Parts: sequence; structure tokens; C-alpha cells
Amino acid sequence: MKTKKNIDVKFKPDDYSHRIIRETEPNPNTGSSEFRVHLIERDLDYIFEHLPAIENGVDEIIARLIKTRKKQKISLPLPIEYEKEFSGRVILRMTPVLHQKPYIESKQTGVSK
Repeated sequence: MKTKKNIDVKFKPDDYSHRIIRETEPNPNTGSSEFRVHLIERDLDYIFEHLPAIENGVDEIIARLIKTRKKQKISLPLPIEYEKEFSGRVILRMTPVLHQKPYIESKQTGVSK
């Protein structure tokens, strides 16, 4: 089990989660788009114009965040994987009508008894 204490743990940029979202369509003249990088644990967004800048920039941004927080003796945000234990179960909510079809198919194929 991973520890939830973030004082003794040395986090690396790879420990943090982010998503890359295309904000604008490619410019017909330059071909460049604007991308947003959303750092999940910090709920922060950073804007980049070129995809390679994102790929090189995300780790650098997270590394700067870690370094600054340590220097200021402010606790680091926990990476998602340290935040809680995951059971492996997913609860999916749907309408009864939508639930009926896979239920019937699983009965017919013997997947569910």
C-alpha cells in the first residue's frame, strides 16, 4: 500500500496526472493550434501553442511546482495514486431501459447467470 504522507515521499513529475486539450482549431496559415494542459491534482491550466512545447513543458512545470513548494516548505499536492486506494470496481449509473439490453445479452450468452 502506498503511503499518504507526502512529507517523506519524493514525488517526481511523472507521479502527477495531466490531460492535454486542443483549445483551437489549427490556424490555416501557420497550422498551429492552442493546447491547454490541465494538471489534475492542482486544478491548474497552462496554455501552449505547439504540441512539442507541451510534451517538453509539462514535466518542467511540474518539476518547478515541486521545487517551489519544497523551498517554501509547503506540502505538495498528493498525486492521484497516493490520494486513495482504488478497489477496481466501477459503479455505472444508467436508465433501466439502457440496462435491459446488456442484461438480456449476458443471459443469452451465458456470461451472467
